[in-house]
Amino acid sequence: MNNFYKIFNSKYDNILILWSIKDDLPKINRLYINLNSFKMKEIVSKNKEQSCNIIDKTISNINSFFLGKIIDFNLNILNLDICSNFQKQVILTEYNIPRGYVSTYKKISNFIQKPGALRAVGNALAKNPFPIVIPCHRAVRSDGQLGGYQGGIQMKYQLLKMEGIKFNKNNKVLFDQVYY
Repeated sequence: MNNFYKIFNSKYDNILILWSIKDDLPKINRLYINLNSFKMKEIVSKNKEQSCNIIDKTISNINSFFLGKIIDFNLNILNLDICSNFQKQVILTEYNIPRGYVSTYKKISNFIQKPGALRAVGNALAKNPFPIVIPCHRAVRSDGQLGGYQGGIQMKYQLLKMEGIKFNKNNKVLFDQVYY
């Protein structure tokens, strides 16, 4: 399977989309929102830069999302086959958290009927290959701390604030709108 890449500039720095053709359709294999120069050189050297209508539309949607617009990303553009069954279950659960809401790793683990697997949920989201499309920034720790994020804590904070999430003076999430 040949992979292609497209790099674009966003409000939060360069983003790289790694994609391929699967079943005659473009499918995103990975979105890199925090890409160090070594990893970028590696991807660029092994793949061809190319885009198509679906990738261009995804870029437009991501940039619109960063501007605060409400975007419903289409899951059909993602190659979910690269995820384990557990990770797929976690990220699809995360995908359903609406804008303006947060959930916790614990609530997600309970929802998917894996109580006590909150660390595994956190790890699955930390390795989310499709950040932004799968809004893993909407999962936080039970104590209101942000937890980790591929784009960095500041980006997670800004995305949540943009979506209307409120914080206390210590920058902990106020659980006004909780999902699951």
